[in-house]
Amino acid sequence: MPGSFVTESLHGSKWTCHSPFGIGNPSNELELYVIIPVKTITITLTGNNDKLNVVEGQTNTFSCTTSPCRPSAWIQWYIGTENKTTLSEAQTSEQDGNTFITSSTLVNTWTSTDHNKSMYCEAVNFEKAQTVTSAKLLIFVQSDFTLTGSDSFIISNQPFTLNCSSHITPRGKAATFFKDNINIINIRYVPSTLSCYGIPQDRKPTFQCNDTCSCSEDSRIFTWTYSGTVTNQWVKFKCGMDFGTNLSNITYRELTVERSLYIPTSNTSSAPTQEPDPPTHVSVICIQTSMTVFWRPGFNGGDTQTFKIVILNSQTNQTISSPFISDQGEAERMKLTFESLSSNTLYIVSMQAINKLGTVELDEDVHCTTLSDPKNGQSDMILAVGIGAGIGSAVIILVLTSLGVFFYKKKINENKG
Repeated sequence: MPGSFVTESLHGSKWTCHSPFGIGNPSNELELYVIIPVKTITITLTGNNDKLNVVEGQTNTFSCTTSPCRPSAWIQWYIGTENKTTLSEAQTSEQDGNTFITSSTLVNTWTSTDHNKSMYCEAVNFEKAQTVTSAKLLIFVQSDFTLTGSDSFIISNQPFTLNCSSHITPRGKAATFFKDNINIINIRYVPSTLSCYGIPQDRKPTFQCNDTCSCSEDSRIFTWTYSGTVTNQWVKFKCGMDFGTNLSNITYRELTVERSLYIPTSNTSSAPTQEPDPPTHVSVICIQTSMTVFWRPGFNGGDTQTFKIVILNSQTNQTISSPFISDQGEAERMKLTFESLSSNTLYIVSMQAINKLGTVELDEDVHCTTLSDPKNGQSDMILAVGIGAGIGSAVIILVLTSLGVFFYKKKINENKG
């Protein structure tokens, strides 16, 4: 039978052959089964312009559905190059006349490692058929960020500086500042020029940041200084952080500041008066291959302070150091996440606070053990440890790694220089 002769309408038809001269018996009856390949597969939920804006920790449900085909199809899920099919729910195939429509559902919780990756699904329904791919959704994951002010009061026509800061990956690409819900300025970092630009919202020309705005490439701290008139008792500032997405789903932080009528006077020098106090309320949360350190800054000693965190792998005696982290003020809870750690491993955490007069460390190190690989049957629990917390059997590991800790402390002291 010529291939061009086969159409879907022949599916289920019965065929025999016999001699045109009526000699002998007809052949056995053959029922024709016509295969129809998958032509399209559609993914939902969809984003704007094939981009999807999500927040770290957010959970979304996606579905993929094939065009009518025969036999039913098998659907595969991907984020980037990683196959996520094992996380999907059982696939279903509904009969549509003499064909089948196959669908699959995937529930996914976003992490920072998913940022800038594409999510899509593929389908195929017989061995030699061509694999069909859905549209690809480019994922933008928004990380946590903070908005802080330079003082607890604001004075009319006096400079008041705001910091809109994103310290963990993925970092922000731009920040928009508002005063009393009025869009004032957009500050954007341009990697190609390693420069920061201010884009006023009152139709004034774009300018390279100077005394009124700035941004830091390494930690994406966007700074804006307001020096205008203040007439209301309370002023509400707002910052919207753009993580490279469209403007329809940018998240915001707000800060309300009370007006003061008096300009403070000070007889003290602007030079620092002492070393900074150690950070307080230090705690650590460990999961399988990552660790998040939380803390509150102590008194800065009268000068700008920064923080540095070093963690020691107790099995390999290797250390990982954070970049210098800018202070967010004593009232702000700060955090930093270390990724790609070894599972089922005790880590020793040390932290430094640094200003021009010196460096101080925590009185006690913090310890945290990452979880075992779930393949080994360990439950998916989270371990949280603070200063002074008991670590049970980990004491044995500490004894065995005391020599490594000695060299680790030596490396910490070298960082002070």
